Amino acid sequence: MKTSVLVGPPVEIFIQKLAPEPRRHVRLAVRGLATGKGDVKALSGDLAGFYRLRVLTYRVIYEERFEAGTRVLDCAIRGAAISSLRTICAVAIQ
Repeated sequence: MKTSVLVGPPVEIFIQKLAPEPRRHVRLAVRGLATGKGDVKALSGDLAGFYRLRVLTYRVIYEERFEAGTRVLDCAIRGAAISSLRTICAVAIQ
C-alpha cells in the first residue's frame, strides 16, 4: 500500500526555521513515517486517534487516514497544533 506523508505550511515553516542539524533530523523522521520508522506513540484522551512522533526535543503530531487505497499521514508540530486538534476532537465528539 502506498503511503503519503502530508506536511502543511505551518509545519514546513517551523522546520525551515530550525538549525541545520535538527532540521535534518525532523525531515528524515517525518519521511520515515511512510515506512513505519520512528519513535511513535498512539495518543489517548482528547487526542485518541492521533499519534506522536518524537524527534530530538520536538514532537510531530499526526493522523492516519485512508483515501483511494493510499495511507495518508497528516502532520502537525506540537504546540499550536494541540489546541487545533482538541478543537477538531471536540467537534467530532459532539
